Amino acid sequence: MGICRIGAAVLIVVVGSSLSPGRLVRADETVSPRQVSDESTDLVVRDITTRARASQRIYDCLDRPAQLKFKDRTLSQALGAISDAHGINIVMDHKAIANLGEGAKRPFSIDASDVPLRKALQLLFDGRFIDYHIDGEQLRITDRDNVRARLEIRVYDVQPLLKDGATGQDVADLLNSGRLLKNSPKAQPIGGLVAVVGNRHVHESVLRRLRSTDAEDVLVFRATQGPFRP
Repeated sequence: MGICRIGAAVLIVVVGSSLSPGRLVRADETVSPRQVSDESTDLVVRDITTRARASQRIYDCLDRPAQLKFKDRTLSQALGAISDAHGINIVMDHKAIANLGEGAKRPFSIDASDVPLRKALQLLFDGRFIDYHIDGEQLRITDRDNVRARLEIRVYDVQPLLKDGATGQDVADLLNSGRLLKNSPKAQPIGGLVAVVGNRHVHESVLRRLRSTDAEDVLVFRATQGPFRP
């Protein structure tokens, strides 16, 4: 993977991944000076990927608490209620409907309170071989394999982890050293940022990993396992 800048945009060339070899991926994500500062005092690693406003609103909704209290409802009815409650457009495509078969019409009951909407959807889809991804203004329900095949670039501000000489390269090396990105292109540093290409599940795991890591962990990795860099 190679990285270059054109203006404020970040362009990433992904080679040897499940994307077309050598294909230039122009993400709608950009990194602006307002979002990233060498003097950042934030204490939490953040996903700073900039998205279209409609898409970002859905991402924000996924982190908000949801109430799943459905009795003898079909999946379509449950999704309709979630759509109304959170003000987002939820669409189920033909692949999801085909996977569900008669199960799409089978009533079920569930009771889960004050869990993030993303977790609520996982509970709702458990055992149904369907999943979701965000497509513009829609939260689209589709075949699970289709979601796993959808790769996107996300950029993480890892400056809270950079102390006493540690660099974005050290954080990228730490991510690349485990199984997390085993089947994905390698994480790449951009100064105090790290760019990752992966599907939604990879990115959720990356953010959890980064937020469970502290600056001391990065320094220990750099001293004991990081490759030698003069």
